[in-house]
Amino acid sequence: MRLASLLLLLTACADQPLDEELFAEIAALDGDAEAGALVYPDSCASCHGEDGTGGHHEDLPGKTADQAIEAMLTGPWGMPAFDAQFDNQTIADIAAFVETL
Repeated sequence: MRLASLLLLLTACADQPLDEELFAEIAALDGDAEAGALVYPDSCASCHGEDGTGGHHEDLPGKTADQAIEAMLTGPWGMPAFDAQFDNQTIADIAAFVETL
């Protein structure tokens, strides 16, 4: 039973493969950094910190919008993927905000 629970946990934390078509659709959108700044505190700051410099996951300053989009779609570093939680425009908005950090 313990082994099954461990395998389930490891599978849940694994990166999901990048959907390149979805990535291209989101990357083509004009992200609104101001709109992304409104979503970031409740959805990202608990792990990445208010200013993106740490918390429980990777620092965000210096990341490009494309890197942020890919991370939100694949869920690297044990982070959840957000493609089911946010629509494409919201992901583009958060990515635009991350680029301002």
